[in-house]
Amino acid sequence: MPKVIDLSETGKSGLVNLGNTCYMNSVIQALRCTMPLTTYLLNSTDGNNMTQFDSSFAKDKKFRLECDPLVNTFLHHWVSLLVGMWEDNSVVRPKTVRTLVGIFHPPFSGSGQQDAHECLTMILDKLDQELKLNVNIKLNEHIQSELDKRLMKSNEAYQSFLNHDGYSVVKKMFYGQFETCCLCLKCKTKKYSYDAFSYLSLSIPDGNSGKTLYDCLTNYIEVEQLVKDNKYSCGKCGHKTKAVKQISLWKLPEILIIQLKRFDVRLNKINKFVHFPLVANLTKYVFHPNSSINAGLAGATKEENPLQINGLQIYNLYAVIEHSGSLIGGHYTSKCKMPDDKWYKFVDSRRPEEITVNQITSKNSYILFYQMHQHSLQQWNKFK
Repeated sequence: MPKVIDLSETGKSGLVNLGNTCYMNSVIQALRCTMPLTTYLLNSTDGNNMTQFDSSFAKDKKFRLECDPLVNTFLHHWVSLLVGMWEDNSVVRPKTVRTLVGIFHPPFSGSGQQDAHECLTMILDKLDQELKLNVNIKLNEHIQSELDKRLMKSNEAYQSFLNHDGYSVVKKMFYGQFETCCLCLKCKTKKYSYDAFSYLSLSIPDGNSGKTLYDCLTNYIEVEQLVKDNKYSCGKCGHKTKAVKQISLWKLPEILIIQLKRFDVRLNKINKFVHFPLVANLTKYVFHPNSSINAGLAGATKEENPLQINGLQIYNLYAVIEHSGSLIGGHYTSKCKMPDDKWYKFVDSRRPEEITVNQITSKNSYILFYQMHQHSLQQWNKFK
């Protein structure tokens, strides 16, 4: 018999700390609240953010993933963990997932302090590997301008990346693309290159005054001078020259993960308060031509553009991982938006505490999880 779970009533589940595993618990809470991925893994349809699921369907493993526990070991137990956390309001013991995480990365098998961001990256990599499809992408584009050359080169770079590394729903949801531009100051030749990314790692700018996420992004794409020992090897000039370099965001993914660098080169904790919005407009930081300020949204009605914000890179915050304390004696917690549209704080096995939006931001905020607004995603997909 189908057991349909209403997610607005369930899912307020804690996780047992298995010996300094708060770093892993905080990652699990944030990832399982990444509803497009959870929907893909637990639901039988290709909907967006599900509001209910049939737990017997997910448990039976007779779904499109064909999840073989002998072949897709981590995926098998990850799905089982998701079912256990969503089908009730309880405390779950993630023992098998923790054991596998320790096998994949031995330092995680002990009881020492670990980094949540490193754990997050490893889990996404394992899911990517076990959901991977081999693809062979071919592009056929007509080049008419310098901009067309950049578009073609970025597509070729992503094609090469997928052909080499494989395609999965993880890459579809979590991966974006950088554009790096180097300008030779002697011959004025520009060289563009493109690289895939699955998260942004942002430094917190110096200064005593309060900083914002936008300050961190502005600092990230700041032009770098290539001089002295760091001169640029210009292919046209044939020798090293002075140049300027800029790394910009070319394409942003549906799920954007942002790490705020909370430790300096001496591994001292940076406890500066960084304000980040619940609804972020990142359009001006993206250099792809289809992400211009007015692309697809200027003059739109309120029904067409519910947020009444121009630009294609509008994101909604849905989870935050926090780190309190120091490198040698810290603790991780998470704050997540649940399907009942309320925010909760998760601290290991404690009963989740409902919080207000004013309690989301703190000086301990470490990893931010944003989901592209559905209208922005639909508009952006029209240009692909």
